[in-house]
Amino acid sequence: RIKKLHASIIFLVVYQVLSVLYEYFNNIPMNTIARLTDYTAMFFAFIMIVEPKTTPTSKIGMAFFAVMVALFATAYKVLLPQIDFFIAGLLTANLFTNIINKKL
Repeated sequence: RIKKLHASIIFLVVYQVLSVLYEYFNNIPMNTIARLTDYTAMFFAFIMIVEPKTTPTSKIGMAFFAVMVALFATAYKVLLPQIDFFIAGLLTANLFTNIINKKL
């Protein structure tokens, strides 16, 4: 899983940036420490994003996949807050894994 660490870091960075932007533009008080230590985001970054059965095979594909998961998770967080947005984002990105493997 060390070989896939870049995907975890990319996911965390993109997710954090999108969260900060969302909070800023919606006048939500920013709680940076709580967001940075969010165990759910950490679990997804270091366990789920790098799961070998569902992630793309190439390094570029893994990076693209990590960005997609962060984008989808943030979209679900904003548009459908009543669902588990991390799982929904991961499942949605998983739909594109075969396409990413063929193209990247």
